[in-house]
Amino acid sequence: MDFEPETSGMSRSESRETTEGRILVCVTRTEAMTLAALVEAGANWSCQVAEGVDEIRSKVLDDRYEVVVIPACDFDESISADIRRLQPNASVVVVAATARVEEVTRTMRLGASDFLPGDLDADQVEDRLVQAIERSRALVTRDRVAHRLAELGGRIEPADEPISMPVEDAVGDVDDVMIDDDSGRVAMCSEFRTLLRQELDVEDLLRTALEYLLVKTGPTNAAVFLAGGDGRFGLGAYVNYEHPRRSVEPMLQRLADEACPRLSSEEDILRFDDANEFIADCELETTIEDGLEMIAVPCLHEGECLAILYMFRGGESTFSDSVGADLDALRGILADQLATLIRIHNRMEDAWPEEPEDDWDDMAA
Repeated sequence: MDFEPETSGMSRSESRETTEGRILVCVTRTEAMTLAALVEAGANWSCQVAEGVDEIRSKVLDDRYEVVVIPACDFDESISADIRRLQPNASVVVVAATARVEEVTRTMRLGASDFLPGDLDADQVEDRLVQAIERSRALVTRDRVAHRLAELGGRIEPADEPISMPVEDAVGDVDDVMIDDDSGRVAMCSEFRTLLRQELDVEDLLRTALEYLLVKTGPTNAAVFLAGGDGRFGLGAYVNYEHPRRSVEPMLQRLADEACPRLSSEEDILRFDDANEFIADCELETTIEDGLEMIAVPCLHEGECLAILYMFRGGESTFSDSVGADLDALRGILADQLATLIRIHNRMEDAWPEEPEDDWDDMAA
């Protein structure tokens, strides 16, 4: 491989800081040995080596690692499953002398988070390992969020159709979880971006995004509609706080068929104190109970609307004034990650459906 460990003769910037992390490297190939030397040279990294896949199993059972590095020829379904079972939050990074498309595709399908070819220099390898460490920590953060929601009464139901996320109990006082200052909002955006970057599946991405937004906005019904690429939208996820999906099915269908296409060119977040006002403005042929407050959030990437998020709830639990600012700050991050997933799937032609329009709707509706 081309990358080399740092030596006294290398002119790397002294001001550069490296994220602390624990890394396990399987040194059965030359490229992995070279990477292990680089990791050991990192002042903030703790590096352990394994002589083979059996020793990897032993070490991940005995200790915790943010990153496990394995040569591509040693990474198979068996070791992938064992790492996921023993270290579910660890990022698996595969290394190889060259990057062949079929090999990269195979390892990614087996659960690798990154693939490092031999033409990377030391700085690039370090950056990718730092990203892998941050991904692992983001998974830990996501698990904490999910655990908090579970403790507070939230429950996520698996579904073959759109993700359904009933939230029977409040997740806390809404005003307490809002972020009102600019510095806090910057930190919020950084946290949200880190959480979403590690999601390479649409359903997982929507689930993670909604889990995070529920903590920020308080208890609410929510629906996410995904653009199908032909002007149509399909329901990708629904959160049930006080309105089971079947009770608002007519409204959801109208939102998908009529409201979403009309709002896809909107650049601003829309807020209505009465959802019936929104329905009337969109000329939807349906009505719901009075006093149901609604927020519509178009998620645009480079001017293209990739998703629209609707949040609505009634009673006295109205949205606080800072909710709109928070959603405005976060919606672009969600759109960016959706765009990333589209680019990834478009590059992997053998993994993308032959008729993306129909299959996209099957996934989202």
